[in-house]
Amino acid sequence: MTGTKDARAELLSKIIGEGLDRIATIDLHGRGIVKPIYDAARERQGGRPLSYSFSRGLIDLAEEGRVVVLATGFMIRRVMQPETDGLTGTAYLARALSEGLGLMPVIICEAAAESSVAAAVEAAGLSRTDPKPPEGRKGRPYSGLYATIPFPAASDEDFKGKHETALEGLLACSPCAFVSIERPGKNAKGVSHTTFGMSMDDISADIDDVMGKMEDEGIPTFAVGDMGNELGMGLIGDVVGAITPYGKECRCGCGGGVAAYRRARYTMMGTVSDDACYAIGASLAEQLGRDDILPDPELIGGVLKAAVTAGAVDGITAVNGLSIDMIGWDTHRSLIGLMRQQVLTARMHDAERPQFIDALATF
Repeated sequence: MTGTKDARAELLSKIIGEGLDRIATIDLHGRGIVKPIYDAARERQGGRPLSYSFSRGLIDLAEEGRVVVLATGFMIRRVMQPETDGLTGTAYLARALSEGLGLMPVIICEAAAESSVAAAVEAAGLSRTDPKPPEGRKGRPYSGLYATIPFPAASDEDFKGKHETALEGLLACSPCAFVSIERPGKNAKGVSHTTFGMSMDDISADIDDVMGKMEDEGIPTFAVGDMGNELGMGLIGDVVGAITPYGKECRCGCGGGVAAYRRARYTMMGTVSDDACYAIGASLAEQLGRDDILPDPELIGGVLKAAVTAGAVDGITAVNGLSIDMIGWDTHRSLIGLMRQQVLTARMHDAERPQFIDALATF
């Protein structure tokens, strides 16, 4: 009886995940690349909805009371500030993973992005602490807390020394999972790029190296991206190389193209990385039965405002305003609302008319 119930619940979760993926992959920019990249990522990960697989992986592999590493921050050279994409998704997922799975989010980024990251996460309701378990707290010792560890950009003075120190501190936290969200990822030649083929190595931290160390330690890795030049998106590197403007041949002279080389164990593709994060969180909330951690437009709107106030800019326009990848907040608000309704309405409908899922479960 229990097995039948579990299989039925899993079926409904997958159906809901299908809807969440569709919302997160509406090609609002009209680029024409979202569907083929998404389709390849999905087919190569077993064919299940990506938001479902990603959140299921977190549920299965994360360990309550331990650290989860969230890597974010994509620096925009024109203003030397982080872009908004990645920050709001990271802040929301930090809250969802803290409240839903009892994890301690430790967020890593460039030192220049740390103030915007901290502002975003605190607007999501978490309080900053040292990346070690607080003494004297029972149960979930990390509940409501987060920490940051800044990593140096490659052009920083004493880069290697600072990088090793930061990495040593991170590994000392004994993380149980590593999640990359809208981070520049190096290509097969070891160079990270913007979408338009320019090197970012001098203004970026070497989080590829961090992910490699996580893999060496057997820590499961997860990656969220939207163009394929992001860390961890190597699973679909061939598709990115074939269909994006600088996928095969970049403009920096390295000859490697922009497609990221390193691949995560779980990959989520969206039109915008932040919206992909909201879909992951919605699926996580649904599977845990926790409506309180569903993406909330008011909460996330406050997160975006806090990040922008702290200096974050739109990644395409470099404007310090309430937009993410050239898409205004009102549109992202609508997408978040649709994701909430996908979960809530599907659950209400199933409670009233269970025959639909019952029939599919025995098909």
